[in-house]
Amino acid sequence: MQSKAAISLTVALSAFSAAAVTIDRRIVGGEDAKDGEFPSVVSITGSEEFECPIKKSDKIDYASLPADGSDAMVGSTGTVAGWGVQEADWTFAGDVAEENLAKVTLPVHAREVCDKLEPSVKGRDTVLCIGGNGKSACRYDSGGGFFDDTTGQVVGVASWGIVDKEWLMCNNAPMIYTRVGSYVSFIKQHLEGADAAANPDPAAAQNTTTPDQGPRAK
Repeated sequence: MQSKAAISLTVALSAFSAAAVTIDRRIVGGEDAKDGEFPSVVSITGSEEFECPIKKSDKIDYASLPADGSDAMVGSTGTVAGWGVQEADWTFAGDVAEENLAKVTLPVHAREVCDKLEPSVKGRDTVLCIGGNGKSACRYDSGGGFFDDTTGQVVGVASWGIVDKEWLMCNNAPMIYTRVGSYVSFIKQHLEGADAAANPDPAAAQNTTTPDQGPRAK
């Protein structure tokens, strides 16, 4: 996270350190994800540690999904938080995640801005172009949510950085984010399926018969 801002916890995930939660089950997707492979592979994961409701407080709040198909407005601002490195670099050799959570407010740019800097995203409407001008998410921030400052909705997910003219990342060039609105139907479809599998309807189970349980001819 390339930012000098102090941190206040703004989302439920932020109440835990980066290494505090392990993934206990995979709901769907992600198995075939490979570095440098496009289009993106989407994965939804869950942790048993979050099965109990997380209580809201002055430091913890819930984020919501945007409308299906929605897009972040160019010129709007949002906040991203994470434990990413604090200095712009090219190799990040020897860098490790920060101990303290940081956040930064960033502007949304037109996708065409990133199209010119990163040919691999040209023509893709499933991404957002965010940040730059000395403020950005960075290494170890990938996967963190970008929250619209007006609605509080998670409109983006940090993905990867672009090298600027000084050959630095997390500096003057924007960063690529996944546009959450383009995957809302996918997310809801698989989360509903996971909930149904984890909590089967008892009535439906009682009404199900097998050939051995059905009426027999005399």
